[in-house]
Amino acid sequence: MGYKNPEDAKRKNKERYEAKKEFIKEQMREYYHKNKIRWDISRERNKKNVKIHDRNKNHKKKMIVMCYYSNGIPMCAMCGITDIDMLTIDHVNNNGAEHRKIVKGSSLYKSLIDSNFPEGFQVLCANHNLKKEIERHRYAE
Repeated sequence: MGYKNPEDAKRKNKERYEAKKEFIKEQMREYYHKNKIRWDISRERNKKNVKIHDRNKNHKKKMIVMCYYSNGIPMCAMCGITDIDMLTIDHVNNNGAEHRKIVKGSSLYKSLIDSNFPEGFQVLCANHNLKKEIERHRYAE
């Protein structure tokens, strides 16, 4: 009973689903309540796996960005420290506040990669990034 036209098959499947929609939802609710403990355990296990996966993915993006802006080896532009956990991206023109309004959270690395590594960024260690900010405020007065 195959359909020659894929659109006919989609339409027919949608009609079948609409006719049984409430019945299917009720079955899903019953199954969930009968197996709630199993679902909760599975959900917790999955949360841990997702966190690990996201952490690894973000670390890879950070490495790509740091290598690009450090010309190969991730290091602070001021002191040469190479500990990746201490390195941060610095806005050379001190326009980080404006940039953070556009780019949220850990998507900074993704946005730099997606926009083909724009100019105006450098790699600094956390200490030099903080020192730069302190000096900016000190001399702005």
